[in-house]
Amino acid sequence: MADVTLAYIAAYNEGWIREKFLQYLDELEREGFYFDPTLIIRAMTAIGENKARLRDVSENFLKNKNEVLDNTFSSFKHCMGRLIMHLRNVGILNSELIYAKNTIIPLIYLYYRFQNQFDFNKAFHFFLLALAQGRYSGASETTLQEDITSIHKTSNFEDAIAELHKEFDPIEINKDVVKDAVHYQGLGRFLKLVLYLIVYKNQATDWFNGVRLGFFRHNEINRNFTIEVHHFFPKSLLKSVGYSEDKQEALANIAFVNPGTNKRLRDEPYIYINKYKINRNELLKQLIPEDEQLWKLENYEKF
Repeated sequence: MADVTLAYIAAYNEGWIREKFLQYLDELEREGFYFDPTLIIRAMTAIGENKARLRDVSENFLKNKNEVLDNTFSSFKHCMGRLIMHLRNVGILNSELIYAKNTIIPLIYLYYRFQNQFDFNKAFHFFLLALAQGRYSGASETTLQEDITSIHKTSNFEDAIAELHKEFDPIEINKDVVKDAVHYQGLGRFLKLVLYLIVYKNQATDWFNGVRLGFFRHNEINRNFTIEVHHFFPKSLLKSVGYSEDKQEALANIAFVNPGTNKRLRDEPYIYINKYKINRNELLKQLIPEDEQLWKLENYEKF
């Protein structure tokens, strides 16, 4: 339906897709925030018509009657620009860090509806819960429409957030959950993102060149930054003493580095930390325990 909607807009508005829409997508991509065109259209119909269910979109919208399409596009770009600024401030430096991208649509709509009341921290908390519970994964059009309708019916930001939270169960992050988490699957994938956000907030730097994670030198954001994982205990060492892949890939065994650093760290942690004189404060910023005995392979379970 999103492709069909795009086709209708292209047919009714000669040059609009090429001269306005695709040019903006290129601009977004240069900023590091690429989204599929169909996602952008769905976000726009939410703003312009309060509809995420595209088969319900009006002909007036598709034909740009009274410039409704143009006005919606302008509103969308404004909302997206403000959200990108907020997301970068917390460490979401590009769209690749958002692994379920439909989750951005309710965030955009929340900002559009309540720009003067918008509290990014509360909205981001909702955003993280939605990611954790996969609310907009798979066949998400119905769920998106339910939440767009819920936001539309409320008269203020606080009520909208309260309504959205009714759809979620609380998540308790305790040490057993973390210990059992594998960083690239299930809840572990979400927890890796949370761990990265904590590390980013701690202003952690690369262990070799001292550059803040996610940045180039001179405080310039790396718009192409992806979460590059370093296994604190190298996988090859863990495998050599019989640890399963899940144990090797445990969330507790990962840290974050800038590209290129990972290849230099092949030994047990207590060896490479002392060999390269890695700053202990930088280890703490990544929640690495200070006890050097825990950096030895024989103590991996305790670590």
